[in-house]
Amino acid sequence: MRIIQTIYRTSTKLRVCRFQAVKDTLHLLKEHVIPAPEDAVQLAALLRAEGFAGEPLIVGLARQNTTARFFRFPTQQAREIDKMVRYEAQAMLPLKPEEIVVRYQLLRKRPDGYSEVFAVVAQREDVLTAVRVIEEAGARVDGLALSTLALNAAVQEQLRPGKARPGWAAETFALAYVEDGGAEFCVYHQDALAFSRATSLSGAAALCAELRRSLELFAQEHADKSVGCVVVAGAPEAADAVEALQRELSLPVIRDPALDIARGLAAPIAESVDFLDDRRIAARRQRRLRRLWGIAAALALVNAALLVLVFLLTENRRQQEIAALERRVAAAKPQAQEIQRKLQKIELVAGQRRAQVLTLEALTDIVRLSPAACTLNLLTLDESGVLVARGQAERLEDVFAFVDALDKSDFFRDSHLNFSSRRKLRDRELLDFEIQARLDEPGDAAPAAEIAAAASD
Repeated sequence: MRIIQTIYRTSTKLRVCRFQAVKDTLHLLKEHVIPAPEDAVQLAALLRAEGFAGEPLIVGLARQNTTARFFRFPTQQAREIDKMVRYEAQAMLPLKPEEIVVRYQLLRKRPDGYSEVFAVVAQREDVLTAVRVIEEAGARVDGLALSTLALNAAVQEQLRPGKARPGWAAETFALAYVEDGGAEFCVYHQDALAFSRATSLSGAAALCAELRRSLELFAQEHADKSVGCVVVAGAPEAADAVEALQRELSLPVIRDPALDIARGLAAPIAESVDFLDDRRIAARRQRRLRRLWGIAAALALVNAALLVLVFLLTENRRQQEIAALERRVAAAKPQAQEIQRKLQKIELVAGQRRAQVLTLEALTDIVRLSPAACTLNLLTLDESGVLVARGQAERLEDVFAFVDALDKSDFFRDSHLNFSSRRKLRDRELLDFEIQARLDEPGDAAPAAEIAAAASD
């Protein structure tokens, strides 16, 4: 949503409007039509009284103060079109390049590779004067648009794709815009501006004559096109001319108040048709860029704050879940330890019953080979001579050292680690392991009773 303010001066009046732009729709918030002030002091007082002082304004430049022509160029490249327009501008207004301002609007790219262009040339002094008058009144000029192109923007808004086409939108139609003793006449073909002319006039008879003159000029330039409708817009006095035009012309005449220069001025202005000085356009571009950067920075800060908040909430929830889990583990720990002790006793007894003879020399060798960092709590030897040793250590390197030592022993072979798993005991982290090896000479093993006797010794 943006607020856009426009100002347009006719011969005796000043129109100041404020619009609200929501997506592609303009809503008129305030409009004032007041007598044109005689100097900047009166204009400043009027702007202050209406609440426009110090605000950026889009200013309308009257067509009567410029020279305009339509061109058809054999290219569709923007750089080449720009060069051709500037070349033709010297013939349109034979002044020094630094004394003129050249702007143009690309109307249509034709299938045959040509481009239709509407070029406008104004004296730089006239442009500077239009800007200076507004700025001396305490307002900031944010754009300077030709009235004809503002009117074209209002027409294009009505013809926008997806919007219901108005009744006057024939393939070729004429537009007569009347306001405060002046008139602009335009002809559109296939929704594109094809003819434009501006003049001063007074009364319905003069309007009929000038419109007829404009239609004749258009017919001379476009003999293959026929105007099918005339739409009249502008100030309230334009409504009085509709009946007179219907009598004079053998064409349908429709009144449409929505086609308004002030509304067209509020439409986005391309830099190629903005009559502001290039330095002012660059400064405006910088202001907009800084504003966009400010918005982007604010959004980035908000996004960062949201990410921090989400992280804190997630971390807090995680800490709460960890604390609850630790409480449950602490409550179940005594029971788990008791069950573990019973299982160890059961497993030891079962292992002793299944085991064959383990000689005192082999047992002594296992104790000798066991690293000091490893603690053994179970030794079993089955009938096939497979030794299983279980215990704990702090480092996996000590367990592998134990496996290597067993493999090099005179009593065992094929030593390897069956499994290992880590667990935390109080403030220590232990590694449970199980090692398997095969007795070299299982037939020489002693009875299981001797194991217990040796262990008790």
